[in-house]
Amino acid sequence: MKKSSDGMCWITRGREIENYLRPALIAGYLTERFERDIVIGLSEDDHLGDAISAGLAGIGHLDYAAAKPAYARKLSELMGPEDLDVLDLRVRLKQVVGWIRKWNHLPNCEGT
Repeated sequence: MKKSSDGMCWITRGREIENYLRPALIAGYLTERFERDIVIGLSEDDHLGDAISAGLAGIGHLDYAAAKPAYARKLSELMGPEDLDVLDLRVRLKQVVGWIRKWNHLPNCEGT
């Protein structure tokens, strides 16, 4: 997290923001959609679209790039507390909340 006197900048640990998604979350969504067990491998250096294509090889096709906002909404609806434990997501979100609270002159809550 880069800080300045005016704010902050978050440089993601993964290649792109999608790398903060748990592979099990994506696999669960795809398993339900295609009615087959699907396994997704997604490291911090992978493109999500490539990981989805590899997981769906021989099963089906999903053009992730063509409908990113729709998939983002669907996957975010499925997320739970365990999804914060990917890469440095939980730590970074606490920092973001801290900055927002500071900018709004609110006390910082360590439990959030």
